[in-house]
Amino acid sequence: VCIELNKLDSFTPDDADVFNFKHFSKWHESYIEGEADGLAEEAYNVVGAYPLKTIRKRRKTKPLDLQIIQWKEILERELGERS
Repeated sequence: VCIELNKLDSFTPDDADVFNFKHFSKWHESYIEGEADGLAEEAYNVVGAYPLKTIRKRRKTKPLDLQIIQWKEILERELGERS
């Protein structure tokens, strides 16, 4: 959401409503290069860097499609033996 600096105090989450959002079309006139650098650095220090490689967790169960096939085979065997 782009908003005028003098209207920040009146900003509410409703201003970001997808169907009725507010937009400050002249944002580029008041933009100052590097104005949020300090905030970004503080966030980086608090949160840390984005992990480049994620650790993949080992799956605890079989994929659902394999489970369905397995149960289908079991049921077919059991029903076939009863006939």
